[in-house]
This record gives sequence, structure tokens and C-alpha cells, in this order.
Amino acid sequence: MLKEKSNTNLSTTFSEKVINDRALYNAHFDQITPAIDHILYDGVTVLGGAPKSGKSILVEQMAYDVATGNPLFGNGAHQGEVLYLNLESDPANALARRKAMHMPPTDHINYYFGPQVGLSDVGTVAQKANAKQKLQLIIVDTLQKIRGCNKTADEYSYQEAVRDIDVLQTISKDINVPILVVHHTKKDSDSLLGSQGIFATVSSKLIVLREEAAKAGQLSIVSRFHPSHSLNLKFQEAPLGWVLDDEERGPVTIDPIISAIMAFLARQENETWEGTMKELWRDAGLATHAVDPTRLSRHINNHFTDFERNHISYHKKRSKSKRTIQLIWKD
Repeated sequence: MLKEKSNTNLSTTFSEKVINDRALYNAHFDQITPAIDHILYDGVTVLGGAPKSGKSILVEQMAYDVATGNPLFGNGAHQGEVLYLNLESDPANALARRKAMHMPPTDHINYYFGPQVGLSDVGTVAQKANAKQKLQLIIVDTLQKIRGCNKTADEYSYQEAVRDIDVLQTISKDINVPILVVHHTKKDSDSLLGSQGIFATVSSKLIVLREEAAKAGQLSIVSRFHPSHSLNLKFQEAPLGWVLDDEERGPVTIDPIISAIMAFLARQENETWEGTMKELWRDAGLATHAVDPTRLSRHINNHFTDFERNHISYHKKRSKSKRTIQLIWKD
């Protein structure tokens, strides 16, 4: 009898959550304000980059611009309180960095320089801080410090990554505050360290691309629900920080795999192609570039800007039977 009652309750709960298409179409939902227009959206955003690439400097700029309402790289920031869990630094180093960046003090950034905290601690701290004074942004630096497992970052499994990011997504949704999580990329790569479950679960991915000691850099912005793009940046020493790079950089080198896909697309009727990732991998002869379709999919996600620069639209489609992609070379 208990089992039947449980099943009945489950069925009732499920039916109550089903929404008709017309009702959904006519529904009104409040638009969630991003922390920084076109850069830092709602939900959980992961910011990755190699060591010494300038991630921490960029994060500090984001925190300051949200706290003060100053634009970041020409994009409007929505002013509000910032909770910054700075778990890889200490007050002395943070102060030295802030002074090197020539940013005056503000009453709207609240730092935590404590020991390692867990995912549940992030939720508790965020709830209390938000109840005291409405938060506009939560920063966690770094993901490694709050993860729910003791493995190294490169051993992070897909299931573990999805589980941990889902917890942060729930926190963000419950208090309606964006969360920015700092992470690292793989050596000599712009792919996030560890499982692809991280990128599969976050709302947006920001990647800082800069060789150590180089001045020129790039911020790649990939979002699920917003247009993806990139910003050319320049790193400066005095004052310390990132600025927009308006200088011409000369010809842009196209990634070899993207170049091979473009050559394949040029041979298609109307320069249009649609099929599965496996079919693209096979038909375009990409086995010499990518060992399997999964690797190809990851590579394309990391180099989508090459398509954009060459006026190629790249769309993902999903049906009950399979997932396909569509490539169209626009005039």
C-alpha cells in the first residue's frame, strides 16, 4: 500500500509540472540581468586559463567593475555587491595586487580569505550574504578548492564535474545571483582541465588566451543561451590590468582542423552541409587531425571563432534519434 501511494504521489507531481506548448508560448518570464553585458551572464560561468595567463587580474577587474558599475571593455556592468571567495591568495597579496591595479577602495566587494570550503559552505555563505545585502555576483577562486572529491583536477570524472556544477547552478538559481568559478586549462591547450562535464553543465565558458609574458591576449566567450564571441585584449604592467587591444594584428592563422572543414564545406552543394559529428569526421577525412569524433567535437567548440571570422554559421540540432550539426557558408 505504501508503494502504491508513493507512485500515485509521484504521478500527480509529474502531471502538475507538465506545461502545454501554448501556455508556455504565452507565459511571461522575468529577464535575468547579467552582471556584465555580453560577458558575464546569469547562472554559473567558468573562467579558465593557463597559469600566469592573467586570470586573477581579469577576475579582480570584473569584481571591481560590478562593485562600482564601471564598464568592462566597453560593456556595461550592473552595479551591486560582490562576494569574492579568494581561496588561493591571502589579504597581503590581494592588497598588493589591488594597489598595482590602481583601483581605489570600494565598500561593495566582500573578500573571504579563509581555508578550503565545501560546496555546501558556498551555498550557506551566499544565502547569508544575499539576505544581508543583495548580491550581484559571487566569485569562487578556484573550483579545485570547493570540489566534492579529493582527486586532482585532471582526474575529475564527468559525473563528478556535473554533480558539483549542478550544486552551484542550484545555488545561483535559488538566490538569482550569477556565480563566476575560476578554473585552469590543460597544458598547451585552451580546453578546461579535467572532464568535459564542466563545460557541459555551466551556462557560459570564458577562456583567457595568452602566452606567458606576452602582451597580446584574447578572451573567448562561449554561452549556451547567448551569442558567442571573443575580445582582443592587451596586458599592461602599469597600471596592472587588461585593456582592449585596438591594434591590427595582421593575418589570423586558421586552425588546421577548421581549415580542413572549410575546404570540405567549399566542395559541398551551396556550401552547406548537415549531418552527425561522426559523419563530418569520416566524410571530411579528419582522422589524421582528430583521433575520433568526440575529440573533433571538443576541438570545434574551442575554435568556433574561426568559423565566425570566415562567415560560416555553425548550428547544433537534436532529435529523438540523433544529434546533428549544420554548417552554412554565408555570403
